[in-house]
Amino acid sequence: MTQAYSASGDTLAQAFESLDEISEAMTRRGGALYGGEAVTQLAHALQCATLAEDCGSSPALITAALLHDLGHMAGEADDEKSAHSDLAARLLGRLFGIDVTEPVRLHVDAKRYLCAVEPGYADTLSAASRQSLVWQGGAYSAQQATAFAARRHAHDAVCLRRWDDAAKTPGRATRSLEHFMIIAQQVQLANAPAGRAADGAAGAGDAERPDIEIRLATDADLAHLVRLMVEMDDLKADAQDADAAQKMRVTLQTMARYPDFKTWLVLEGGRPVASYSLMIFCSPSHNGTQQALLDAVVVQRDRRSAGLGNRMLRHAMRQATAAGCYKLMLSSNIKRADAHRFYENLGFTRHGISFGIDLPPATAASVLQ
Repeated sequence: MTQAYSASGDTLAQAFESLDEISEAMTRRGGALYGGEAVTQLAHALQCATLAEDCGSSPALITAALLHDLGHMAGEADDEKSAHSDLAARLLGRLFGIDVTEPVRLHVDAKRYLCAVEPGYADTLSAASRQSLVWQGGAYSAQQATAFAARRHAHDAVCLRRWDDAAKTPGRATRSLEHFMIIAQQVQLANAPAGRAADGAAGAGDAERPDIEIRLATDADLAHLVRLMVEMDDLKADAQDADAAQKMRVTLQTMARYPDFKTWLVLEGGRPVASYSLMIFCSPSHNGTQQALLDAVVVQRDRRSAGLGNRMLRHAMRQATAAGCYKLMLSSNIKRADAHRFYENLGFTRHGISFGIDLPPATAASVLQ
């Protein structure tokens, strides 16, 4: 752990180096009452994160909602007079990017902003929150409110603030800390700095390497894609035909007609060795929030267990996170226990049961029936 400081410069706590340290701090100190409210610190955090997830928020914002008051649970000072939002952002800075740390840092400012721009908002605050507002500087001036609204993460901070205000109900049902820590791990993996593997995902060759390049596949890569598809465990080399390259060209052209359906190629020392396809889409579920679907994930057989799959999947997570997706999904052959362990080590969890049915080739008659 490394030193984290309050706004005054006083050392209050150590910056977290792992998610295990965060989980331990929340478990150890989360039983204390949340300020002057009738819920504990941990209950407040879980309520806030549950509200964020129920709104279809991004994994990063759900994580920010869970950890926004971590400054109360990690520092020596745990009252609202402390600069707990700034401290929490500093505590999280070694593990997460600004899509987590900035909403955390700004959630107190968001209260001051809402008091300035939303008539009646201050009247909805609990007695404890109204008291802390005084300590925090009161409502913003018009000029301060304008400056806050122009900040990149102002909207996320306001959303977090509203969940913060609502997450004070004794006995409210929530999802577990373990559930949200899995989401936090996915966010950490997607934003892991170069040269450092995220928790639970370490492996041979996992550190970022300058000889690895991940780029979009083009028509110039048809032969490489055909070869990699043969490498998939459920395909056989004799299934190939002379028209494979042309079929792959048509496939890429068809995918290009979708709003966001792309195939990525992983090169090691300039040689294509892995590939994946990613579709970004929305549906009527979850209020139309973006989702991501992984398909055709393959690593050349003789390059497996070299960290390429880890690097590739983290790249996919970053793409999905940047697109505002609330989850990333994939399906896997039930017999592939090794692949399942790999996905679980990356933070994926088993969810539901996948069903499929082979359909007959479409004919003009069958389509018209």
